[in-house]
This record gives sequence, C-alpha cells and structure tokens, in this order.
Amino acid sequence: MRQLFIFLFLVGFCFSAQGQFGLTIKQNFNDFPFWNDRASNALTSDIELFTNGQELGLDYWFRLKNKRIEFLPQAAFSISRTDIVNDDFVDGYSLNQALFNLNTNIYFLDLKNDCDCPTFSKQGNFLTKGLFLQLSPGLVYSFEKINYVPSTSESISTNDFSYKLGVGLGIDIGITDLFTITPIAGINWFPSVNWQNFDLLHFDATILSNTPNDTSIRQFHFGVRIGFRPDYNNNGLRR
Repeated sequence: MRQLFIFLFLVGFCFSAQGQFGLTIKQNFNDFPFWNDRASNALTSDIELFTNGQELGLDYWFRLKNKRIEFLPQAAFSISRTDIVNDDFVDGYSLNQALFNLNTNIYFLDLKNDCDCPTFSKQGNFLTKGLFLQLSPGLVYSFEKINYVPSTSESISTNDFSYKLGVGLGIDIGITDLFTITPIAGINWFPSVNWQNFDLLHFDATILSNTPNDTSIRQFHFGVRIGFRPDYNNNGLRR
C-alpha cells in the first residue's frame, strides 16, 4: 500500500508539472461516535478513537474560463492512531485512509471576474480576490487495524470503501507569481464507514450487540496548501 501511494504521488507530480499543482498538509480532528461506544464497552473504559490525525494531499488545478470557479482534484492520504494501555488484549488501533477529493473553489466575492490567476498579481482588494468557499465531495478507502498485546496475537486489518462530503473556507496569499500559500479550514462528514467484525475483534460480541460496526465520522480540519505555477516565467507570463 505504501508503494502504491508513493507511485501515485510521483505520477501526479510529473503530470502536474506542466500546469498548476499544489501540496496540502492538514491536521484533522475526528469524532467516531459508534466506534467510540463499542471500544469503550469492550475495554470497560472511556475510549475516544482517532481524535486527531494528519493528512497529506497533492492536487492539480484547472478552472472555468469566464467564472471564478476552480477545480482541484486531489489524491490524499491520512493517518490516525490510538494507543491503549493496561488492557489484557488490545494494544491499540490505527486508521489509514486513501482519498480522492474533487475540491471546488468558488470565489463568491469575485465570481464574474475573468482573471488569469494567480489572482494576487492582479489589481484589486486582497480579500475579494482571494477568499473562496470550497466544496469537497470525495471517495474514501479506509484501512482499519486493531493491534493486540504481543502475548495474544499481532494485528488484524480490514478495509472499507465509502464517500465523504465537505465544505470549507480558504484564502489565497500570494508570495510570487510562482507560489501561493492558502490557509484553509473546513468540516467533513462521512455518512458511514464500516469496520467489519469490529465487535468480534474484541473477543466478546455479547455486550456490544446494540452498537453497529459502522459509524459516521464528523471531522474538523485546518491546513495549508502550497500552490505552484511552473507554467509561468519570471515575468509572470505563461510559457
């Protein structure tokens, strides 16, 4: 899986070098209500799984011709961990997710302006030119793993395919015509992610029968995108 992820990023990097592309780093804050309940019941203590995680993404940029609506399809990968102490069976949990996001930025304060980005090189109000609403539907492939204490067994992994919906706000901050820094914050909602046999993985399904193996995920995130324009020369002109 790691080799596949690296390969996809290298391919995306080479392809996007002909136009605009961006690298995004995010910090995620998560809530998994049903998985929290199941783990807490099984381990007889208050457990909150994957409360935070990190995400790295690579995107390619294109836009509508006459409107300030921009599309940034993105491949991303996130990791989250929860360690458990003083339990006879469970040592910890991990959740890795490969995501494909169709990020769409709508510059609602400058929608009708047919500017040739980067917008910060144009005359006009900084906030008006740079502020945008981002819609972020996506497909998600989740890799769940439960780790056991060494005397019991090593680990058991499962996977699940799902989707997400997201909305956020960001603002472009121009450094040069070649580089843009974009802080962004938003909320994602995953309607249903299933951890197959999550009850049985705790060695006792009887006390957990009222809690499902699938859960919704509510996620708040903030991060920074670094945008690159290798198709512009030092004079700000397209090659």
